[in-house]
Amino acid sequence: MTFLEHTYRRRQRFSTLWTADELVWGEIGPKLTTGGHNYDQHYNQLYPSFPDALPEATRIIEKHLVCILNRPYCDFEELYDFIEQLLANLTIAEFNVKGIGWVALYDISLGIGCNLRPRVIPKDYVYLGANKVRTAANTLVPGVVSGNVFRVPIADLAFLFPHFTAMEIEDILCIYSERIIATGTFDLNWLNKVP
Repeated sequence: MTFLEHTYRRRQRFSTLWTADELVWGEIGPKLTTGGHNYDQHYNQLYPSFPDALPEATRIIEKHLVCILNRPYCDFEELYDFIEQLLANLTIAEFNVKGIGWVALYDISLGIGCNLRPRVIPKDYVYLGANKVRTAANTLVPGVVSGNVFRVPIADLAFLFPHFTAMEIEDILCIYSERIIATGTFDLNWLNKVP
């Protein structure tokens, strides 16, 4: 599969997540015959450390789903910040979901944004929450992300990834992070095959 095919399928998948369970878990939720959730790699990494995080996030998103889906958003940053306030606001005990960090917030917000009309997806900023994505970005552009910065202006990375959206740049940095870190560069020919 090429990166173009991958990104097309990814957008299709995000556009089929409608319920709170699907939006939080990133897939069809508890419909696996194994009795567990059908969660992708991000959630597979989160769940063992914080087993209550995703069920609690689902409960909160479900409670506020009508508001979330009917609220107007100027851009993805406003959507992301609103979801963060719901799930990670330390001043409101009910919404302090331990274990929900930048990556989970991004994935949940992306699922919601892909289902809004018009779509609300990253445009001006690339979200760099995962450690491997941050390391890959810093390998290509030293110092582009550090400390508590989890999103950087697309202009800081777009010169390396011509004609790609912010969402695609994040995905490229995630998928090809090991190669980028190992080689210290990015080769557009890598996009011919998703590892």
